[in-house]
Amino acid sequence: SPAPAPHPPMAAQDNTTAAFTAVEYTLSPVGAAGAPGGASDPKPALDALQQLESLVQQPNWKKDPRCTQLMWRAFDADRLDVMKWLHTKGTPAGSRNERGWNMAHEACHHGRPHILVLLRDDFDHGHLFEELALGDDSLHGGTHAASLAVMAGHTEVVQVLVESGIYIAKVRHGAHSRNLAHVAASHGRAEKKLWDLFGAHEVDLLGKDAQGKVPEDLAHETGHAPAFARGVSGLGWKGSPGTSPSKGGGYADDFE
Repeated sequence: SPAPAPHPPMAAQDNTTAAFTAVEYTLSPVGAAGAPGGASDPKPALDALQQLESLVQQPNWKKDPRCTQLMWRAFDADRLDVMKWLHTKGTPAGSRNERGWNMAHEACHHGRPHILVLLRDDFDHGHLFEELALGDDSLHGGTHAASLAVMAGHTEVVQVLVESGIYIAKVRHGAHSRNLAHVAASHGRAEKKLWDLFGAHEVDLLGKDAQGKVPEDLAHETGHAPAFARGVSGLGWKGSPGTSPSKGGGYADDFE
């Protein structure tokens, strides 16, 4: 029988592992704080990446899970330069973390619009950005990245989605097929700019979910009726808050 393929020399394995560890350390809060130029000094991490590059074969930037892990470390550290560098080597940007979220989910949830701009402008190959922002997320109950931004009230993130050509009116959330107005109403979001975006971009404020409920119904059910009333107050609301169409109130003409 043929002899088994020889293993790589242990020293080479150790060097590669050490190089990965070095990059991770420079991206950590402790490592960044200890950089010669302070936490904002980009040089140590980039130097460590150059050292790593000399040890990692080109195809492995896409396949080695440690490279994907470095991409997430760079994301956590807000190091867009390192994210770009890794992406040019082939490291994928569409992976999911331990809770099943991709980078668009995390950016929307934590209010980091600059990450979305990076994904759109630097990483967008084959509509990756739209897939990340709107793609089906069966691992997290159908929660789209756009929904997470609305839940947390990150209007600036929703604005980036709109400016990027994401048709927010088509976003449907969860098993009940709710639109973003349902999401905002049920989470007590009263930000005027958010509701103005809904009104300007055809999010159906009178739309019914799979249970026949409109956004105002959910606002009442969750105790957020006052927030809902404030949110829609600038949208030509002429009826009195509290009139629920699914209960016979019928306010089809309450919006100008």
